[in-house]
Amino acid sequence: MPTRELAIQVGEVLRELDRLQGAPLLHGYRGAPALDRQALAELIVRLGQVLRGTPAIREIDLNPVIVLPEGQGVVALDALMLVEHSAG
Repeated sequence: MPTRELAIQVGEVLRELDRLQGAPLLHGYRGAPALDRQALAELIVRLGQVLRGTPAIREIDLNPVIVLPEGQGVVALDALMLVEHSAG
């Protein structure tokens, strides 16, 4: 199970995105526009904050996440959360 204590920063996420095999697609590949890596990194950081701040959330699945051209943001088309309900 992932740890909830690890706080990540946008800069760290951007560096990790650049390590992905598909990183060239985010930077603009074969004439395509560069995509909004900043917005994607901010989404990842905010999801981490939500998970750390809400222990009842066991999982969050966003699929697909569309990364728009630079400066235009990201859109999650579908989301699913697995929430642990307390007995009481």
